[in-house]
Amino acid sequence: MIPYASTRDYVVRLCAAGVNVETIGYPGGTHMSVLEVGSQLSDDLVAWTAARLAGTATTGNCPS
Repeated sequence: MIPYASTRDYVVRLCAAGVNVETIGYPGGTHMSVLEVGSQLSDDLVAWTAARLAGTATTGNCPS
C-alpha cells in the first residue's frame, strides 16, 4: 500500500510541473474498502475510462 500522504505529495509536485492531474479521494475509505463491490470507485473508474475512450480530455483538478 502507498500512504495517502505520499500520493498527495506526488500530485502536488506533478501539478507544480504543469502536469494535468485528476485525483479523486474517498474520505474514510481504506485501501481495501474502495475495492469492495458497490464502492464509488467502480462507478468513477467506468466513467473515467468511458470518457477517455470517447476522446474527452481529463479536466484536471490541481489545487490553485
